[in-house]
Amino acid sequence: MDPRTKSAIPAGLDAEQRKVWETLLQVKAQRGTSSKATPRVVLITDLAEDYDDLLNLIGLLLLDKLGLIE
Repeated sequence: MDPRTKSAIPAGLDAEQRKVWETLLQVKAQRGTSSKATPRVVLITDLAEDYDDLLNLIGLLLLDKLGLIE
């Protein structure tokens, strides 16, 4: 594994969580060599209502940080 990829994966994850991160980073690497555009995502939510909206927002923020969405 590329050392830069390894450093992008947070420490302290179990094997299943690490596999998810590795998959996301593979998608990013493959997309970098193709002509596919980065998907743009719009989120409309009511954050004050419950926690599932907040968790979705956090997930989208991580995907944005990784460069998988805009």
